[in-house]
Amino acid sequence: MGLMYRVLRRAHGVYVVPLFLAMLFALLRTLVAIGMALDHVFFPKLRKTRVTRPIVLVGNPRTGTTFLQRFLADNGFGSGMELFLMLYPSLTLQKILRPLLPLLEKLSPARFHSTEAHETSLSSVETDDVAVLFRYLDGLFLYGFFLSWDDEDHVPMMDPAVRDTSERDFAWLDKLWT
Repeated sequence: MGLMYRVLRRAHGVYVVPLFLAMLFALLRTLVAIGMALDHVFFPKLRKTRVTRPIVLVGNPRTGTTFLQRFLADNGFGSGMELFLMLYPSLTLQKILRPLLPLLEKLSPARFHSTEAHETSLSSVETDDVAVLFRYLDGLFLYGFFLSWDDEDHVPMMDPAVRDTSERDFAWLDKLWT
């Protein structure tokens, strides 16, 4: 979080908004943790649900991965996860927040995302690396949209030979898929 704040401050001259977003991120993480704990109470069969043979699409920003994800989902080759489900992966939270989706759309981080490549909204299917960003504030999305603006080279942070986060990331994705 500190690195991203430094990059936003240096590269874009933004000081206050990232601090506000950090507080919202902490609140989101807390709500998701509480909601997922409540999921086991309200949805006990959820523990028995398993995804078999997942297909994970991850790539550099603007390389067509989102297009491919949406194309496959639209044509019956698996399913994609909507941005709303990545932000609020708890079924309990989803039940509570779904009626508020139009209001949440106005607060969505997707509003600040250029639509030049493709439309983005809370109900849009996105690639799984976005879920890693919202869970850990880490991954290719963090690099592609934030850290790449820095004067320092942060590419080694993304190299699995230097820092392998695959077990952590897939453990989280497995929780989302089940």
